Amino acid sequence: EISSSRLRLFQSEFTVDLFSADVNVPAAMVAAGLDHPWLDQIRISIASQSPKKDKPLEFLAKDYFYQAVVDASQWDRDLARELMVGGKSFASLLSSNEMTILLSSTEPRDRRDPLVVEHRELKAILLCRHGEIPRASAVYSQALKLSRHQQDWSACYRLGAMKLLAEVESGNFLDASETYREMEFVPGAKTNSLIMTNARACYLWNQNHFDKATETMRTGLGKIESAGRAEQLHYFTNYAHLCAEAGDIAEATSAMTEAAVRRIPLVDTGPAIIGMLTDATIQLRNKDTDAAIGLLQRTVEEAKIHESRLVEWYACESLAECFARKGDISNAWAHWTKSEHSRLKAGMKLTPRLRVRKDRIQQSLSH
Repeated sequence: EISSSRLRLFQSEFTVDLFSADVNVPAAMVAAGLDHPWLDQIRISIASQSPKKDKPLEFLAKDYFYQAVVDASQWDRDLARELMVGGKSFASLLSSNEMTILLSSTEPRDRRDPLVVEHRELKAILLCRHGEIPRASAVYSQALKLSRHQQDWSACYRLGAMKLLAEVESGNFLDASETYREMEFVPGAKTNSLIMTNARACYLWNQNHFDKATETMRTGLGKIESAGRAEQLHYFTNYAHLCAEAGDIAEATSAMTEAAVRRIPLVDTGPAIIGMLTDATIQLRNKDTDAAIGLLQRTVEEAKIHESRLVEWYACESLAECFARKGDISNAWAHWTKSEHSRLKAGMKLTPRLRVRKDRIQQSLSH
């Protein structure tokens, strides 16, 4: 292990304490007592580097994680895959190029290899970052089919929820409706209920059934304690945005607070950006259009930096509505058409929720 308080490498997992301030790690302490050629390479690499004190600890940890998986893949691809899956929380910190390299270097040889389902799940996450939602949906479908074959019901329910979310975002409500029904019959479904509650609410939300969506989402409040931090964060982040769009500002603000206490700075960048989008939605609801525009422009820039295409599109669409309210026809349609063209190019359709927003923009501009 590395100084016992910061970084730990084992044969099948990789853990980092992000809250330790000590970044001066003696190379000899890397997995002390564990002999393996790829660990020797890591020790040599660390010994030859001076501490990078200009980088936040979260990014130092990410660098070590990335290098550990790359080095491990040269000796044992299965072990490297175990490290990558175990450290998937770092996915938001890795660039798309880094993620692509790690996915390629840990690619299973066939479906009998360990953690094939989880590896495909990471592929789908990367596709979602690129805005390739229909392709991500197809990968989730493959992983879901395999998890059913393996009778891994926990993974099955999680992947079913993510598949449903991808189908909804794609505007593919025919498949989404089928997935929605199918997930009622997964054995042991209630053991992983919060994520599916989230997905079902989004299914209703994107069809403009706001009352039913918020009612469904509220049922998740009683399931919080049984879920992990990341799942709780995902839930409260989406719940806050749903409430903001529905006009329940008090509930949106409360959910934003719950999400904020669960976010790890510099790690949970995706939820933080969605939080900015939610804040802008509240400002727009409060008719403070200029404040909303400022927040949304920042959201677009942050989404570009962190390669979150879907959030970028939603922010652009919100900007279009803001400019429409101000009577700025040129800016309104420039932002809307850019986003809509990107969605259509990715093989997506406008959801009923987006079509209603487009109608609102057209009505604002016609007055």
